Amino acid sequence: MIDSSTAAHMVAQIRAKQRSIKSAHDYLVDQVNTHAEEQIESSGEISFSAIQESISRSKAILESKNSEISGDKQLVTGFPINNSRSGVQLRVVEEWASHSQDNLISDISKGKLHRGLNNNIADDLPQLGADSDAQFWGNENSSVSTMMLYLTAHHLGADVDVNIKYLAGAATLYPFVDTRHSIKIDPHPFLFNKSMILFGDYQLGGHRYFSRQEHNIGQRVFASEDCSSAVGKTLGLTEAQIIGIWTGALRDDHQQYGLTPVTTSKDDQQINMDLIETGDVFVRGGHTSIIYRKDNSGNIFTMDFNRDLNAETGRGMLGGGTYQRNLFDAQSRSTDMYVFRHTDAKLKESVSLTELIARIDSEFAEKYQDGVKNDKGDCSMFL
Repeated sequence: MIDSSTAAHMVAQIRAKQRSIKSAHDYLVDQVNTHAEEQIESSGEISFSAIQESISRSKAILESKNSEISGDKQLVTGFPINNSRSGVQLRVVEEWASHSQDNLISDISKGKLHRGLNNNIADDLPQLGADSDAQFWGNENSSVSTMMLYLTAHHLGADVDVNIKYLAGAATLYPFVDTRHSIKIDPHPFLFNKSMILFGDYQLGGHRYFSRQEHNIGQRVFASEDCSSAVGKTLGLTEAQIIGIWTGALRDDHQQYGLTPVTTSKDDQQINMDLIETGDVFVRGGHTSIIYRKDNSGNIFTMDFNRDLNAETGRGMLGGGTYQRNLFDAQSRSTDMYVFRHTDAKLKESVSLTELIARIDSEFAEKYQDGVKNDKGDCSMFL
């Protein structure tokens, strides 16, 4: 049962962004199908090798620019955003294309995306780190599928870069931090002279990045999230506070965010599971999340935004979802853990996770029956 505003708000963020990504995929699949039909009518065929060459070219260009602008220069210019996973995603896309070959367009037209899965949504939240061969959400599948669909649609002649507004939650156009900075590059599907499109609903510094004075774009409902911005919004922080929030601040300056300490493993203490309640904020190392359940075996069940994409396999924990952690195993004890509580988090009445998700789905469908718009605001609008 969900009985705290922090947990309810996190459910809204995860579910609404999942819905917006599905909408983006539906749009891209439609673009691929429409332009594939037009190309077949005009030329009689679609060159798969040309699509594959376009993917390989994107990978080569990105790797070249990453090596050209690295280290401190990368942080100053904002290219292509600190710790971008685009290169890893492109390697997975390239492997997908080589295995699919001439079946790629046919698979996409049938709604078969990465690993042959579709973007149907279950009546539950995604499980972070889910088996990417079996589940579409909670791993690399959704972001890699967005990139492949985008590149394929672009190659077929769709104006997807112009219409990036239809990709809210799934892809985000990032202007460089240094607005005076420009790179020399020939026309490219998602890399431009002064900006770059990043794929996935988790990017470091998403909200704080767009609310900076240099950009003045402001907090958007479906802007890319990171763990601390997501938790910060569950605490009801202002946009100005979100700009400065990070996991260390939640831990060290918890009082200014309305948090009180509950239990910790610092200084060789033992986490007291009896003190933990649903809705509490969990901090370990550089990551933070919201606890929505616990059991009698030392496990907590959290709701997170994560971006642990494995560079070797492409698999990992990506986007918003749930995760199970045991607070007494060796790996957890190797880093100090903290649990905090928001003073005004309790709801007047509790609601089941299933019922809350159904309510959010209903609100989402009503608000965006004419298409998803990345308006200014926050996912609390769905509660």
